[in-house]
Amino acid sequence: MFTFIMFIKGIKCKNESILFSIFIKVRLRQQKIEREYRKKMFPRKINTAIYKYRNPKSIHSKKKNIYRKLQVVRLHIQEMKKKKLRRMKKNNKKKNLTLPSKKKKIVEKPIRIIQLSPRCTGSTVLVNMLYGYLQPEKPVVFGFVHDLQKLKRNQIIKTHDLNIDQWMRLYGKVYKLYFVCSNRGILHIDPKYHSYKNVLVFDYPELLETPENTLDMIIENGYQKLSIFLPPHLSEHLNQESALLRIQQMNERYKEIKNKSFTNYVDDFYQLHGHHRNRFKKVKREMKFKRR
Repeated sequence: MFTFIMFIKGIKCKNESILFSIFIKVRLRQQKIEREYRKKMFPRKINTAIYKYRNPKSIHSKKKNIYRKLQVVRLHIQEMKKKKLRRMKKNNKKKNLTLPSKKKKIVEKPIRIIQLSPRCTGSTVLVNMLYGYLQPEKPVVFGFVHDLQKLKRNQIIKTHDLNIDQWMRLYGKVYKLYFVCSNRGILHIDPKYHSYKNVLVFDYPELLETPENTLDMIIENGYQKLSIFLPPHLSEHLNQESALLRIQQMNERYKEIKNKSFTNYVDDFYQLHGHHRNRFKKVKREMKFKRR
């Protein structure tokens, strides 16, 4: 008797009757599933495309047939989708409608204002002006470039980390950053930052109160610059009166603590040290020594 040898799921079959019974059952079930699928999902045109490849000569050729049929089904589905899109476009043109775009909605980034200056350049006056314009009842928050939590919780932050590029690299994708800076002689930020659109620079004489440059003039000058620099929805809320009041109260507070140690005492609300003023010469000497 002629014997058939076939591997089905790793089992070797040498019995002719078992082989044919398994093959027939599998094939009949497969044909039944294909018929039901075609009736439900596809028109009659697909039948001719599928049966064009029907030429069962061996088990191997039948496997190839199945792959071909699946390819034809995929092509047919793609054609149906294209036709559906064409119909939608035609209907929308008639109704003067546009198809829904797949583009993501543009979400506005939260704004953060960073008061960034070297020491002894009028940064304390400048940062308290900023808080006075926008958040007069909040204490000044001082942080460094890696203080992510402080940046999350506060709209305005003061720092002496002068690398603006690093701030932009770390937080520019999440926040819309605005840098308000101050310069005083050799104590200044890198000149290349002056050309950045999100950087505003005050010179020290603009922040220094003198008989010629009164406190009212300083507040007015800051208001004019910031109203142009900041976005409209923020510049609308700039309050000159609250800024003036805050600077006056800061000056009164300094009179109380001016004789205390710079290193041992800090007022947490204004970030004002004891013996805070008239330290420019000392810092200038330190800067020259570092450069040597």
